[in-house]
Amino acid sequence: MTEMLSVRRLKPVLLALSLLIIAYNLMPDIAPLDIHQEKAIAQGFHVVSEDDGHSDLSAKKQHAFIQRLRNNLESQPKINNMSAINITPIVDGLSKQILPTDEDLPQKAEGHSNTERKGNQTSRQTRLILLGYMRTGSSSTGAMIRRHRSVFYWYEPLHSLEYYFTTRGRLDNIPMKNRTAREEFTNSDMALGNISAILKCDIDRLYRNILLDGFLSFSKVTSQQIHCFKAADSAGSWNACTHAMSATCHRDYSVVAVKTIRFHMARALALVQSDPDVKIVHLVRDPRAVLLSRRKLGFCNWTDLANEASYLCSRMSRDLKLALAARDTLKGRYLLKRYEDTASSPVEAMDLLYSFVGLVSSAEDQAFARNLSKSSKQIKPCPTCKGAVYKAKEISQVWRKSIAHKDAQTISGLCQDVMELLGYRKDFASKKALKNLAVPAVQKPHRSVVQFMDIF
Repeated sequence: MTEMLSVRRLKPVLLALSLLIIAYNLMPDIAPLDIHQEKAIAQGFHVVSEDDGHSDLSAKKQHAFIQRLRNNLESQPKINNMSAINITPIVDGLSKQILPTDEDLPQKAEGHSNTERKGNQTSRQTRLILLGYMRTGSSSTGAMIRRHRSVFYWYEPLHSLEYYFTTRGRLDNIPMKNRTAREEFTNSDMALGNISAILKCDIDRLYRNILLDGFLSFSKVTSQQIHCFKAADSAGSWNACTHAMSATCHRDYSVVAVKTIRFHMARALALVQSDPDVKIVHLVRDPRAVLLSRRKLGFCNWTDLANEASYLCSRMSRDLKLALAARDTLKGRYLLKRYEDTASSPVEAMDLLYSFVGLVSSAEDQAFARNLSKSSKQIKPCPTCKGAVYKAKEISQVWRKSIAHKDAQTISGLCQDVMELLGYRKDFASKKALKNLAVPAVQKPHRSVVQFMDIF
């Protein structure tokens, strides 16, 4: 009896130790920062070159882009309280900084053009940014694009950098709760510089943290390289790894794709403006579904739902307004995708995504897309997307059965502009109407964003 009591007392201790071990294993592999990187922290994440030199022609193009944004702000659609989200300071902020050019990061001894391809292929690489928010289907969309043999795919490459710079290496400061630091990082020159380098296959420009992060294992093409970097024991061997990865990226792939929830739309637009080969897929979802999904994972403080909803929808509204303000620049280079449309018509969504970057889906690709909406297994690699991937068609609306009517109304009241713009039903008259899935929650989006969508 005494032994049984002892075992029972030990169970909570053993459980706590198991959780600590799991948490430790999930921590990103943080590499020591070099002197330049430490200096970047002190200077507020700026990692541009010392002289900040740019050609007059580049400066003229950049200022012209900023002026077009300002002009377009005057013709923004007036949707309820949308005008309350003011992006003028963001546009003004862009005009005060130097937009990205090749001089923003150290140059390589031997550069690569964007037309280097194996064999006789000379087509330019397409550089794709999958830009979403946590629980908007970015992982499942990434799973669609990464399976094509012509795509060099990166899964959340800013993960370890964000973790370090929002916690300064402290384990007691969880990044998801440190919103000010996270926002600062997503809009930093450091995030911009590394995304730009990734899209150009300039691996030797990347911070070491990125190349040692376990998240590289979530993409087949990058997972093949991580062992090389972890085994590198000298500058020479490290450089050999970066050169091999860069050469493979340039030579063997027609599309370089980055999936990220850690990047600011203003920075993505700066890349579009400075690089004609960059395209953006902007992933959105009903805010009520997003917040409920986050809650189930422990990433949403439901006791402060109003603040959580305001934060999410202000970000979505800001990003949509920035895209609309840059609509003349974004023609043919920006695709707005609702999670619900992809879930209900996955094959059509895949075909649209592939066509957007110049790819053609195979019968196997289409079968994979169909399985996204009915598979009972987790689609790997994705550490948190089991609930977001399997039975996606049902899950896109099943949140309505789980959320309280008053909570749904709270979110709708704070997200009216975003929901009207994207075509989400704002009001359900009663709890019964909310739970009745025969009453559609997804409707036709506002005319101002239809030009960027393809509704199935």
